[in-house]
Amino acid sequence: MVFLPKAGKEKVNSFVQTRDAQRTLWGELMLRSILSQKHEIPHQEISFEKTGNGKPTASPGHIMHFNISHSGNWVTCAIAKKQVGIDVEKIKSVPLRLAKRFFSPDEYHTLVSLPEDKQKEYFFDLWTLKESYVKALGTGLRMGMQSFTIHNNEGNYMVHVAGQHEDLFFRQYHIDLGYKLAVCSEEEVFTEEVTVLTPEQIIENLSEMEEM
Repeated sequence: MVFLPKAGKEKVNSFVQTRDAQRTLWGELMLRSILSQKHEIPHQEISFEKTGNGKPTASPGHIMHFNISHSGNWVTCAIAKKQVGIDVEKIKSVPLRLAKRFFSPDEYHTLVSLPEDKQKEYFFDLWTLKESYVKALGTGLRMGMQSFTIHNNEGNYMVHVAGQHEDLFFRQYHIDLGYKLAVCSEEEVFTEEVTVLTPEQIIENLSEMEEM
């Protein structure tokens, strides 16, 4: 953890599960690596602040919004000039009662109307989209996953809250068989493809930026 400041080390050490600590560690190292290269500054100069709703942003220079998500073998992050949320999930068997608990009535109806062999994939499409939305807003699950509906309009996703359309944008990416990844942002600016960094590349990038 040589590249982490004291606060980052304390956060990693707070996890009981080793795998959670490892994911948190690589998430912050990856974020520092990307931001230091993007702004051409030593990674030690990067600090994290919180907005009014408690969501972290990165400084100095232009404040950058970011979000990190991990599942299974993947740790992902999204960075933007405006609010952004990301969610990655490993596809696995999910009981329908979980969908009834967290999906809106319209979403649940669409799910159960699908053939059984299509339900699992649709569940994780919808789950990652909904998670990326609440993470972009910074509300987490406090908002209530049933309080809004994701509509699919020929591949373009929209959010409706209390019957009103929200001006947010979504993008899905393929990273691996057996995983779903979705990003939600206040601006309609998305990378065309995911950049994959190995742990070795992250450490190399941080070492280079440390020598600036």
